[in-house]
Order: sequence, then structure tokens, then C-alpha cells
Amino acid sequence: MVFDLLLKLLTILNMINNSIESLKSPFKEKVKAFLIHVKVLNLTNVKPFETLRSIDRQKDLYAIWRTTQLWHKPVTWTMESFHLQWLAVDLCFYDSNNQPHWEWDYKTLIEICKLYWIRSLSPTETCHFEDNPFTPLQTVITNVSSLWSKCNITDKLSLHDINDKLRKMK
Repeated sequence: MVFDLLLKLLTILNMINNSIESLKSPFKEKVKAFLIHVKVLNLTNVKPFETLRSIDRQKDLYAIWRTTQLWHKPVTWTMESFHLQWLAVDLCFYDSNNQPHWEWDYKTLIEICKLYWIRSLSPTETCHFEDNPFTPLQTVITNVSSLWSKCNITDKLSLHDINDKLRKMK
């Protein structure tokens, strides 16, 4: 309860950025395709919790050794987070009341992220996904294209836009 209130307060105060648009390309396009893939599998309750992080927030998290299980397991062990470089996203499952659930099963997400050359920090921090700088963009383009037949028209337009941007980056 206290944790949920704190999360809401931090989001309201703009201390937590959860916008995919704040990520750097091509990671931004890879995350967008990844989230469409997740949606195709009917995991519609998965949303970004945090993307870009301020240095002050990173210092705070590092100072309190933020954990996923009420301060039992430290997961912010560095000041060199990919969140500071616009190259990481923390994803969370949300219930029907829009409450986050960090303990839900991330195995499917971890498998899907590999298709888009996104690294998971599992098992250390299952919700954290970051860019793999050695991405073969053609592989990502092929995997994005394979989603086409499974999507609605809106997602098809998004996939077309994603692939167009990725092709220009090659």
C-alpha cells in the first residue's frame, strides 16, 4: 500500500519517466515492436514503468538499494545504469485496478525480448530490459515483419513505421 502510494507520487512529480518516446533509437523502435509482440500474445497488462532516469533518481535508488521484494534483494548496484543513457526500460504487469505486480511471471517477456535483441537482466532483475548494442538490425526487421499477419490495422501501421526507421539506420 505504501509502495503503491509512493509510486503514484513519484510519477505525478515527474520523477519517473515511463515514455517509450524518451528512449534512443534504434532501442526505441525495438521496444515498440517488442510491446506489440507482447500485445499480440494477449499480455495487454504489460506497460513501461520506467525508461529514462535522472541522475538524482539513480543516486536515490543506489543509496537505498532498491529491491523488488521489500528491501531483501538489492538490484540497483551501480551508478552506470542504462536508464541514464535512454537505453533501458523497466516493464511491469498491472492488474485491472492499474496496480503494479512485480512478482508476476516474466518468462514470456524474457523469451520475446531476445527476438528484438533486447537484453534481460534475469534472474537478477526480471523487469529490466536494456539495449544490446551489437544488434543486427536486419534480424530485428525480419522479426518485426513476421508480426504483420498477427496484428490489427493500427499495429500494422506502427510496425511499418518501425521497420522504415530501422531500415534507415542500417
